[in-house]
Amino acid sequence: AQNEASLPTHAEIEFGGHQGTEFPPAQHDRSFHAFDKIRPHTVVIAAGGSVTIEIDELHQPAIYEPGTTPEDIDVDQNEPIPVLPALRRITDSDGRIALGPNQSLTEEQEWESPPGAFDTPGRYLIICTTMVHFVEAKMYAWVIVK
Repeated sequence: AQNEASLPTHAEIEFGGHQGTEFPPAQHDRSFHAFDKIRPHTVVIAAGGSVTIEIDELHQPAIYEPGTTPEDIDVDQNEPIPVLPALRRITDSDGRIALGPNQSLTEEQEWESPPGAFDTPGRYLIICTTMVHFVEAKMYAWVIVK
């Protein structure tokens, strides 16, 4: 067991990234599943800490309260993504405690979890609200707060 005094108060997570091949995702091989991931898949921080998320284009992070699992996310609650209406994003707000900036076509942007988001110990689910990323590429991760 890690000494709680030595737990980091901050972690960084990367949403998306340039993995796989140069071919368009999902058209040539399974590189789509490598491209649309969250790295690392799990981070551990001290209660009251924060997470900075580096967001690649067409991703939107959503943080859900402790105890929420990927199966709890209602993907039937969705809407078109304004910058690319052919894609849909998940709008399920049940248990959602923070929502990152809207999907954009910007290569990279940073978003800091809001103050208080990780004050309570537990296992928090973070997903990408882009429907195909969450449903097909299983784009979700965990923040464990101790």
